[in-house]
Formats: sequence, C-alpha cells, structure tokens
Amino acid sequence: MDVEEGGVEEQFPTVLEFFKGRTILVTGATGFLGKVLVEKLLRTTDVDRVYMFFRPKRGQEVKQRMDTFVQSKNSPFGEHRLFKDLAHCAQRILALPTDHIGLE
Repeated sequence: MDVEEGGVEEQFPTVLEFFKGRTILVTGATGFLGKVLVEKLLRTTDVDRVYMFFRPKRGQEVKQRMDTFVQSKNSPFGEHRLFKDLAHCAQRILALPTDHIGLE
C-alpha cells in the first residue's frame, strides 16, 4: 500500500500524539492486564490523568487499595520498577470509588 500525501499517516495521529494531554478512564485496572496498561500509558505517553475504578475489597477502603496498587512490590510502579518519580506518577492516577456501578 503506497502512502501518498494526505494518506493514512497524515490522517491519523501517532499513539503519542493521540494520548498527549488526554484524560483516560480504565476499567479493570487492578487486574493483571489493567496494571500493565496503566503502567504503559503513564510511562510512555504524556497522558494527563488516568481514572480507575476501585471498590472496597477484603476490608480495605478505596484509598488503601490505591496506595497498595501504586506501592506494592508486585505493582508495575513498586520498589525498583520503571518510575524514578513515583510521586509524579501517582499524581496522574485518580481512584474512583465504586461498587458494582449499577451492574449485577
């Protein structure tokens, strides 16, 4: 496929351009794939904010789950992971407390 002037490359932004300054809502962010997706968005794009649904679980309130999500050694953000500035990364994540959101 030949790409001419005005072709596909000029009609669609790159992934980096698309996410720059955007606010994203990620469902399932505490699962394995969700964690990887959130980490990748924060590490490789200039996304402004990532909203994630958190529900209370195992006696932990939403704030505690969020802290665990960011600081756990199993988290893509934890310990020696890819982020040198964890505080800046955490500022870009916002937890939305929810439980079932009307779904059964």
